[in-house]
Amino acid sequence: AIPSVMEVAALGRGPVYDAASDRVLQRFSTRTRNHSMVLSLGGRWGKITEFFQPGTSKWQAFLGLFPEAAAQPERVIAVGDEANDVEMITRAGLGIAMGNATAPLKAAARRITGHHDEDGLAQALEPLLP
Repeated sequence: AIPSVMEVAALGRGPVYDAASDRVLQRFSTRTRNHSMVLSLGGRWGKITEFFQPGTSKWQAFLGLFPEAAAQPERVIAVGDEANDVEMITRAGLGIAMGNATAPLKAAARRITGHHDEDGLAQALEPLLP
């Protein structure tokens, strides 16, 4: 069964967002996993903070959808770019970090491909396909 997953994300910028994000982190940090990142789109930017239930991850959700992968994780290719991808990248047979990935994710990955703005996913998968 797919684990119960709750994710809450907040997107904003400026001192009001920072203060609110800090208060939520202080209040719930012992009961959640979280990460923050800065996003940029078309010259505009914002910061996003995501909170997850402890014990939940993309890898756990993947196994809920494809339980047979637990017996053969070496047949799984995972691609990611953020802190919430680390478990998935390390447990998959081939973990690939995008060129724009965080340093910890790149360190966990077996391969690093191009930046997402440079078709990094296609660069990673094309040599693997028949």
